[in-house]
Amino acid sequence: MVKTTENHIKFTTLINSIGYSGYSVTKLKQGLEIFLRNGDKKKFNLCLEELYLFKSFSKTDNENKISNGILSSIVNKLILLFEEEISFVEVDKFLKVREYLSKFSEDKDYKYLKIVSNILFDSKLSKRNNYGKSYLKLDEDLPDEELFIKFKQLFEDDDEECLKYMYKILNNNNCGKKRFYNRKDNIYIIWDYLTKLENEDNIKKVLEFKLNNFFDKRNKNRYLFLASAVDLCLFKDDYVNKFDDLECKYLEKDNSSNLKKKNREKLNLDRVYNLDESSKDEFYKIENEDEQYLREEWRESFLAEKKEEGIKELKNKRKALSKKKKDTIDNDSEESIDLKILSNDNFSDDEDLNNKLDNVHIL
Repeated sequence: MVKTTENHIKFTTLINSIGYSGYSVTKLKQGLEIFLRNGDKKKFNLCLEELYLFKSFSKTDNENKISNGILSSIVNKLILLFEEEISFVEVDKFLKVREYLSKFSEDKDYKYLKIVSNILFDSKLSKRNNYGKSYLKLDEDLPDEELFIKFKQLFEDDDEECLKYMYKILNNNNCGKKRFYNRKDNIYIIWDYLTKLENEDNIKKVLEFKLNNFFDKRNKNRYLFLASAVDLCLFKDDYVNKFDDLECKYLEKDNSSNLKKKNREKLNLDRVYNLDESSKDEFYKIENEDEQYLREEWRESFLAEKKEEGIKELKNKRKALSKKKKDTIDNDSEESIDLKILSNDNFSDDEDLNNKLDNVHIL
């Protein structure tokens, strides 16, 4: 039996406003990630609908401002989801997603988000971008000019190791005298090289989108756009243009934008976030990941890194809790409370610890 819920929407801030089922904007966005990775389209769409519904219930100027900000953040989130979770080889679907997100930005019609959802769940899943960043690390300390020469040599030999040198130039964050795209950052020499290659027209369009997203230095995940661009050019011969077929496929589907606003099905995210303390790596695992470009050693490096991050976060949280209790002053005795004298029955922070992923902010 489907459980329903009444409206819990509450406007506070752009990331902490509460959605229809009682979850924050941040949690709803994390739900999009989890359910795409798990292949749960129904729950993915429930998260997407609840994010969109802020628009339907905003009344004051401040609420309208917050809801419009949330709608814009939906577009940014779906763009990043494609980069993080979808294989770079999905060129045609990438272009269709960008097309429908552009239409959504113009008239805010939910039907375009529904089409994007259909495309995402028809795409090949891959976290290769994240895996490569974790595994492909270079110890050599070379000038950026030499790093680019190495990158170019390996790229032209169809060697994935070229990504090491790309990441090294990116991480160096150096500027030079030569300008690319009216910018002095040395990393743009990679973009200049990629965009001058002989590429199919749709690949050129994808590169242009990715480059424009990469320009935003405030985005800590901008490396995704560059890494996937390198992969796309490296494996460009694997791309088969079927763009015209998609036009009919997604227009034929029922994309009604009528959303229920009363007695909606209750979205339950509790189990998603109550993971074991040291299992942050579980948060990033993908069901049915496409194996065409999967490198197992890259994936293992990434998951090990996330597991270690989770353990460190948990230790820091426990340390903070311990300090907080020791600093607490009893109102009657004015004596500090020491954790050593608390019994196991009095330790009531397990629930907070289990919700550690609430603090994982993913753009």
